[in-house]
Amino acid sequence: MENYKNGDCYHFSDYFTLQNGYLFCENVDVKSIEAFMEERDFETKSPVFVYSKNQIISNIDSYKETLKSINREACLNYAMKANMNPAVLELMRDRGCSVTLVSGFELRLALRLGFEPSRIVLNGNGKQGWEIELAVERGCLLNIDGWFNLQQTIAACRRLKKVARVLLRINPNIDAKVHKYNTTGTSGSKFGIEMFQLSQVLEELRHEPLVHVVGVHSHLGSTITDIDVFRKSAKAMMKEFSSLKASGFQHMKYINLGGGLGIDYTRHASRTMKASLETTADFQKPIGEQNATPRGIVEAIHQELAPEVSLILEPGRSLIGNAAVLLTRVLGVKHGAEKSYIVVDGSMTEVIRPALYGAYHHIELVEPTNQIISNDHVTMSSNGCPEQGVKNGVFENEHTENRVTNSHFEQQVQNDNTENRFQTVNSDNGVRYGRLEHGFQIADAQNVQNCQQFDNSPVNAQERRMYEVVGPVCESGDVLGHDRLLATPHEGCHLAVFDVGAYCTSMSSNYNMRPRPAELLVDVSEVRVIRKPDSFETMLQCFNC
Repeated sequence: MENYKNGDCYHFSDYFTLQNGYLFCENVDVKSIEAFMEERDFETKSPVFVYSKNQIISNIDSYKETLKSINREACLNYAMKANMNPAVLELMRDRGCSVTLVSGFELRLALRLGFEPSRIVLNGNGKQGWEIELAVERGCLLNIDGWFNLQQTIAACRRLKKVARVLLRINPNIDAKVHKYNTTGTSGSKFGIEMFQLSQVLEELRHEPLVHVVGVHSHLGSTITDIDVFRKSAKAMMKEFSSLKASGFQHMKYINLGGGLGIDYTRHASRTMKASLETTADFQKPIGEQNATPRGIVEAIHQELAPEVSLILEPGRSLIGNAAVLLTRVLGVKHGAEKSYIVVDGSMTEVIRPALYGAYHHIELVEPTNQIISNDHVTMSSNGCPEQGVKNGVFENEHTENRVTNSHFEQQVQNDNTENRFQTVNSDNGVRYGRLEHGFQIADAQNVQNCQQFDNSPVNAQERRMYEVVGPVCESGDVLGHDRLLATPHEGCHLAVFDVGAYCTSMSSNYNMRPRPAELLVDVSEVRVIRKPDSFETMLQCFNC
């Protein structure tokens, strides 16, 4: 959706909104999650991943509705490598998705959760023997990634005396126009069968009765925003499909075009970056058609395929990426000779993408700061709250509200039943009403819906200071955001790192012996833990000590 604002209301998406300086996930005030975590017997309270269940559902439905509209047999396979949390997988399953996998343990998890084996796809350029055997035994689709993988698959079928249904992953040498680490379909890639190798593979398959070629597969990369890339891939795979069918491969049914649709990580960047800084390392503008959407790529692909082709798509990032934020606590602020730093308890061990790819993730304060900045030092106002109109300073807080009761609720009518507790919050437009449910501040839906469209112009640099947002990991590359114009946060203030639903938790680590954080799922006004944080003892369970 578009970005909207009314007074102090800003929509990052349908399910993440900023209201009077406070970030909401669905109807839950994200700041309230601090208290939620404190009430639980966890060693690690922060950082924490916060997911919007209804954002995930909306993302799934955008694909499902488009696939239904094209009147073609199709299967939507979630790429589990993007995020393997079982609660996320169950949501995908319940909405009619299958899964595409790249390891045997992913396959075991999918089977445990009840995914239909015949719709599961096992990909991978380096499968182990037991992984192939499990997939063949359970009747999953497998891709053939090269000559030795073909020999592995034939051997597994002979041992089991079972037929395998396979897709040929063909490398069409199409440039996806993305970071080199995200490119998988160009000549020289470690993935897929290159065109000059295809004839050798096909000749072997003609004489192997236990391996049925049922389709072709191409996956060009990740973070793709150019619809034409998908169109070219569909055209190339349709040509190979027709050729195989004409040459006697009678089981041909599927064209699997993989996934790779990117999300617009930079859509809110103008709020915290100067236009002149939008060429820095962590600001990557989308290439090609910047309005690439599930509908756009499905319709482009559909036009290139024959009616009898059954389509498989394998999105990951576009199903889960924008559905989560990392809630991270400010440890302190440092001012150096050349740069100033906001040091938070989140790091590259939770969000590796900026360090690995130079990727951009939007970062904002979750709550109003109670710090003010003069030209040479940081001070706090006399009542502990931000002041308006700081003279000769570089920052003027735009979120000065009188929220003093229960940390940041101005008024609260006490009631023994927390589901019926109400409070009012002052704003420039009058009084905003909400209620507390299970300890969380609940947004007033009417206030959210009444937001009007506005010009998302860059934040006035005089109201912010330029910061590097960094974590505590012992690496200079542990930077979550470069050159961000942000209000100076107080110690204990919380920041949100946006769009961390994909390739963050699944790529997290215990480097520096840091515990992996908790994961929470928000469903309207309910919050539940879908992953407990690591503890000192659970981190040592694999060791003899």
